Amino acid sequence: MHRVSLCVSRRRHKTWKKYTTPAKQLALFLLFSMRWDIVTFSLGYGIDSHSIDSDIQHFQNINFPDCQEEILVVNDASEDVGSGGSALNALIRTAERLCYRNKFTVLTEAVLQDVNVLIVLVSDPRAILNSDGFSSGGNGYIFNTYLSNSIKNAAKIAERARQKGVWIIGSDASWDLVPEVMFDLPEDSISGFSFAGEKSVFSEHGWCRTDKNGKLVGMEFDGEVSGTSEFLEKSVILGFIYLPPQIATSFLSLYSEYPVAATTYLGIDSNVIPLKLSIFFDFMLATCTSEPEFVSNQLGVRGKVSENIKDRTKARKQIYKKLRSYKGRVEVLDITNFKYKEFPESPQSYTSLIDEMHESLESRTDSDVERCLRSILSLQGVDSIVGIFSFLREQILKFDEKNQLQIIFTASLALSLASNGKGGLRNGPAKNAVFENLSLNEIFDEILKNWLSDPSKMIRAARHLETAGQKVIHRMVDDLCSSRTIKLEKSNNPKLLSALVTAPVRIDFFGGWLDTPPIFFGFSENAAVVNMAVQLDGKNPIRCHITKSTSPVIELCQDGSTILIESDKDLLHMHDKLSETGALVSACIVSLGFHSLAEFFEILQCTGLRIETRSELPHGSGLGTSSILACTILKAICALGKVSEEQFSLEDQIVHTVLRVEQIMTTGGGWQDQCGAMYGGLKKCFYQEGNGIRHQTIHLNPAIKNLLEERLLLVYTGKTRLAKNLLQEVIRNFFTCIDTKRKLRDMAETVDDFSERIEKGYVSVELLRKYHETKKFMTRFEPAIVTELLETLQRKSMIDVGWAAGAGGGGFLYLWLCDQYSPEYVKNFLKSQPQFSSMTCHRITIPLVPPVTLELN
Repeated sequence: MHRVSLCVSRRRHKTWKKYTTPAKQLALFLLFSMRWDIVTFSLGYGIDSHSIDSDIQHFQNINFPDCQEEILVVNDASEDVGSGGSALNALIRTAERLCYRNKFTVLTEAVLQDVNVLIVLVSDPRAILNSDGFSSGGNGYIFNTYLSNSIKNAAKIAERARQKGVWIIGSDASWDLVPEVMFDLPEDSISGFSFAGEKSVFSEHGWCRTDKNGKLVGMEFDGEVSGTSEFLEKSVILGFIYLPPQIATSFLSLYSEYPVAATTYLGIDSNVIPLKLSIFFDFMLATCTSEPEFVSNQLGVRGKVSENIKDRTKARKQIYKKLRSYKGRVEVLDITNFKYKEFPESPQSYTSLIDEMHESLESRTDSDVERCLRSILSLQGVDSIVGIFSFLREQILKFDEKNQLQIIFTASLALSLASNGKGGLRNGPAKNAVFENLSLNEIFDEILKNWLSDPSKMIRAARHLETAGQKVIHRMVDDLCSSRTIKLEKSNNPKLLSALVTAPVRIDFFGGWLDTPPIFFGFSENAAVVNMAVQLDGKNPIRCHITKSTSPVIELCQDGSTILIESDKDLLHMHDKLSETGALVSACIVSLGFHSLAEFFEILQCTGLRIETRSELPHGSGLGTSSILACTILKAICALGKVSEEQFSLEDQIVHTVLRVEQIMTTGGGWQDQCGAMYGGLKKCFYQEGNGIRHQTIHLNPAIKNLLEERLLLVYTGKTRLAKNLLQEVIRNFFTCIDTKRKLRDMAETVDDFSERIEKGYVSVELLRKYHETKKFMTRFEPAIVTELLETLQRKSMIDVGWAAGAGGGGFLYLWLCDQYSPEYVKNFLKSQPQFSSMTCHRITIPLVPPVTLELN
């Protein structure tokens, strides 16, 4: 094994971070993420094509990597046709398959004009059959073979080149690509890939000779040299080339010319003598030498090219005629762990892979649940869901409620995957009477008995499992909040008639998602969020006004509409129905322990109430509106009654009670919104096991306060998403996606760093950028207009960084302006751009007094 380092310039390579803005990175990835139109495995003449059947099916099932469309397997036309013959024969078969898909009845070279094709040359069966273990690949696990390594490397580079065409890679070598780079491959050139190495170490390999710009000027192999003697750089051939569409078409056209055609099945079926050609020495070399030199060159005559001088000479003349107008260039890669034909000794065993997947699920500790499940279902089929579910049913008996959540969400995902998209989505109703009164064990038994027979039933069962999980989370939150929930008593001043409460919004700087139950229970040592209470455009935008009335009902005025809560039935019906207008008010009342309007009115010493709530922010803004509105409702209710603050402050009690409200309403939200509003200024809010939700003030001197108010601009994009839907998916992924858990853990470990920096007056653009990228990863979504906005502002150097508010995926954006641009300038710029003109800009004020106001009458 060799460690290979790049010791020459990376010509035309563009590092991802240097040449793209952070906002553009996701857009580029989504826009140019590699999707092969077809992957062709070209096997040596004597290799049994059925030996790869299991791999092909598994690759397609788990989309490894992006092999979802179609995999074609062909054999060389005869023995010893060389890499060039193997590639040409595979390209013919690939083009024929594409013609068939397009309903062409004859071979049409134009089918290569708008496709991504990968051809993998397999000359040794050990590249397929032998492995040294397994690793994640695509959506599941695959064996570490030379074949899988070649596919992964080709996909990585093709993804970063963003160009369609034909990619041809061998499988005799294994290597790892080091940096994340982008490639700009010219359309008039055959691009070969190589690496820098020592001549003494790689003396048996072919070498490229290039000028300072990466243009191919010659090659050498086994002591023979062809091309100009003047060169600036040498690098080792990797056995990997890219043909742009036009060149791929020219290459394909050689199928009809003898003796080149003798390397293909068309030539063999015409009863001609087979010919051996090298993809490098008989094709690519034609781009950098004269015709006489190309035809007569001796590179590879001892093993790589045909010894039939007559046919080889004629073939090279035909090849030169086709390829002489093109150029050759070489991209020198920075790679590690290069191995050539050092195949693992152990054959792969899918039985052992399945056993490993089950052991991983059983261990639960940082297991990659989704990939494990996808691998089992891929290798054993959908019927294996019965075995998976029975296995999980046994596990549920071994653990307490907290650990049972892992099993619940694993089982839900297993059902969703087994349905294969044919049963609908997991978001939907989940109050089937069959499940309502069952214990968790009984739910598993019911599903095993009656709900695994078809995809629709599996998805419905998955929803009910997640409802069971929601109930477990609800109980965990109740246990946390029980001693800190508001205990409302009668007021000493029954003549109070009304209470008006206004509240600010919160800006989240770092740590969002870590406040969500049950996530924060899983990070009990460092679940923290840095946020700040702010007024928007000089005022508190959220308010609740409660007035005692003479009618024995609750008259609720909200969002321009009025409804009546007239009975206990109305109260209990609305309190957990998010779509109901009175849901939030009803949930707040129920969270205080009231299930009767009469009891509630008795404590407040009134006949009835008129409750008016208002938010000047749109729904789904990302600024914590619903939780903060719950704070104002509870504070107004408390003002008309009485609450003891001997043990916990009223703010502390409201924070914990609102956390219960979120669970009662089934939104599942966390605690950062209410902490952000109830406690003034900038602070770190955190969960401390045994002590509940705490906060620690981050002191702001006047200069830092002014800096934040001047350079932080809020923009409402008009694109919203309901946080509940995002949250549900993130919680699923917290239990089943290892990448999600790692992102959250990494953020949790960085919160203190951000907090310490901002307290010293340093707003870390680097960490804010990282925070935004984490949010995008969590939601797997960012509206295209938001990406365009951030990209435009960064390209024009108007902002240092922008990040999404709240859960992400839309709503408000926070913009940290470059110091030379004023908020007014940015606002006018957005108005001048048609695509951004409907967006609105908002200034912030950091209150110096307690941000939540109360007026009594």
